[in-house]
Amino acid sequence: MICLFGNQKGGVGKSTLTVLSGNYLSLAKDWPVTIIDMDYQQSISQKFEKAKVLENEEPYDVLPANLESFPPLIPVLTKNKKDAVLIDLPGKLDDDGLIPVFKSADLVICPFAYDEFTFESTVLFTVVLKR
Repeated sequence: MICLFGNQKGGVGKSTLTVLSGNYLSLAKDWPVTIIDMDYQQSISQKFEKAKVLENEEPYDVLPANLESFPPLIPVLTKNKKDAVLIDLPGKLDDDGLIPVFKSADLVICPFAYDEFTFESTVLFTVVLKR
């Protein structure tokens, strides 16, 4: 299963929700999980590297990636349908490199807030997804 977490608006919690979902699926459901950090800030990857200092066993893999490196990963990521692949998307929608990422998805989660700016940005994100 490939699940995308995305929104054009920053600060809505997509990286946080990606990690929380990874923790839940890995620890509570015992699913094999891989998180792919495609966000330009790479915050999940950076925090994951810092956490390695604690010498705890990682509950899942975190792979920093960019849009150019994604297409070759698709066959590997879709090999086992029982694995959960969670992708933290970049916040920009103006890159054609997102098309193969969107097409690979089984599920898209779009966190948002009810303020006007965030809501409008979320509507734009969903319109782009439909195309």
